[in-house]
Amino acid sequence: RAAAVVFFTRHEDGSVDKVLVALEERKVSAGFLGLEEKGKVNKLLVVFPMGRKEKKDKNDAVETAKREYIEETLDFGALARFLDFADFEGGGDVTANRIAPGAKVPMTWSGADNMALYF
Repeated sequence: RAAAVVFFTRHEDGSVDKVLVALEERKVSAGFLGLEEKGKVNKLLVVFPMGRKEKKDKNDAVETAKREYIEETLDFGALARFLDFADFEGGGDVTANRIAPGAKVPMTWSGADNMALYF
């Protein structure tokens, strides 16, 4: 239903160096942010370029992510071109698994089905 893209650089030892994010005002549930206020609030949030798929994306998550990146950043750094040949099928030794409810997570986690990044 939606797609996002995260561009990042690594140090020579393989650890993450920089991550490209944006600061954007969003209307969200106060409870989602752990606030005591009720209802929706406008807050500045750190976000990745992301959005919902559209018909013109032909049900392709990479096309959705690329389109959203260009729409939201005007192709900052001319990075969208790297999505044309990136290997999204894996081949690495990392397996993505859904985190079980109640499992200990080595980072801040605010609830079910949130996006988390493991580098």
